[in-house]
Amino acid sequence: NLFNGLKNLEKIMLKHNMLTNLNAELFHGLNNLKVIYLNGNRLDTIDPGTFKGLYNLESLHLRSINIECLHNYVLAGLVNLKELSLSNNRLRSIDPTLFRDLQKLETIMLDSNILSELDPGLFAGLANLQRCELNNNQIVWLDKDLFSGNVNLKFICLDGNLLTTLDSQVFRGLNKLETIDLRRNKLVEVDSYLFRDLESLRKMSLANNKLTLTGIENLIIYLKSVYGSDILEF
Repeated sequence: NLFNGLKNLEKIMLKHNMLTNLNAELFHGLNNLKVIYLNGNRLDTIDPGTFKGLYNLESLHLRSINIECLHNYVLAGLVNLKELSLSNNRLRSIDPTLFRDLQKLETIMLDSNILSELDPGLFAGLANLQRCELNNNQIVWLDKDLFSGNVNLKFICLDGNLLTTLDSQVFRGLNKLETIDLRRNKLVEVDSYLFRDLESLRKMSLANNKLTLTGIENLIIYLKSVYGSDILEF
C-alpha cells in the first residue's frame, strides 16, 4: 500500500537500498508511472506480475540487483518501454521471449553479466532498438540472425567477451549502424564482407584482440576504400 493514491506519480527512485523482495502489487494502479530505478538492491527474484499494468513506463533500471534469472513474463505489457538496464547482474541466460512486448525499446543494457550464448530470436521485433550494450560478458558466438530486423541500431558494444570469430552476416541490414566496439575479445580475423551493409559506420574498435598484422593491414585498406577515412581503432 506504499504508493496507494499516488495516481499521478511518474518517477520512482528506490536505488541503493537493502530491498530483497518486492510485493507483486507494489506498483499496481500507478498508470502514469514512466521511470523506475531499483539499482543497487538485492532482489534475487522479481515476481512476474510486479510491473503488470504499467503501460506508460518508459525507463526501467534494474542494474546491480543480484538477479540470476528473470521470468519470461516479468516485462509483459510494457509496450512503451524505451530504456531497459539489466547491467551488472548474474544473468547466465535470457529467455528468448523476455523482450517480446518491447516494440518501442530504444536502449538495452545487458553488460557485465555472465552471458555466454544469446538466442538468435532474443531481439526479434525490436525494430526501434538503437543501442545494444553486451560488453563484459562471456559471449563466445553471435548467431547471424541475432540482430536481424533491428534496422535502427546505431551502437553495438561487445567489448570484453570471448568472441574468436564473427559470422559475415551478423550485421547484415544494419545500414544505420555507426559504432561497433569489439575490443578485448579473441578475434583472429575479421572478414571484410562483414561491412557490406554498414553504410553509416563511423567507428570500429578492435583493440586487444589476436589479429595478425596482415589481417589488420588488409582490413584498413578495405575500410579506407569504402568509407574514405580511418574509422578503425586498434
